[in-house]
Amino acid sequence: MRHLPSLILALCCALASVAAYTIRMKPYQRECYVETLTKDAYYTISYEMANNDLIDFTVSGPGGRHVTTILQQDSGNYDMPENIEAGEYEYCFINPASSATDKILYFHAHGLDPNELMPVEEKATPLEKEVIHLSQSIELIVDHLEYMTGREQDHRNTAESTNSRVKWWSATQIVVVCAACAWQIWYLKSFFEVKRIV
Repeated sequence: MRHLPSLILALCCALASVAAYTIRMKPYQRECYVETLTKDAYYTISYEMANNDLIDFTVSGPGGRHVTTILQQDSGNYDMPENIEAGEYEYCFINPASSATDKILYFHAHGLDPNELMPVEEKATPLEKEVIHLSQSIELIVDHLEYMTGREQDHRNTAESTNSRVKWWSATQIVVVCAACAWQIWYLKSFFEVKRIV
């Protein structure tokens, strides 16, 4: 227990790599990213397509070794398997179908390097090791929460923009309908007027 303050300090100082991206995918486009991971690193990739479009997702490991393929999904969350080997991992998003418009993909990649905590963990008691594990899990949850908060803000901005356009379109329609009514009343009134010839 005497190592607990230093353990908490080490956990607070441990850095997690976090990246959130938005990309526009053209028909049949393949967008790939490479991450260099250490042995036993914990890494998660979350993705979501706008408008429920579908996309393919693949991961390959060091030496081009195939890790996984997920086909035709509008969203997903992929955790790298435990006990991964060190090396470069490539993950790709593929727009498999053509469409008239581009597709928008949001994705978030985050992870922890276990080597950052190894010196502390080697001397830790089982309880302290469990605290380390829980702290790593909490950091990943916080990363995901930050990502979801950003996505919620994007969706809110889109909804507010749409509501504003609908409001102005409705106001324009009211003005046009009132103008058409006024013109029809004037026209019918002038049609039934008796014209006198002097």
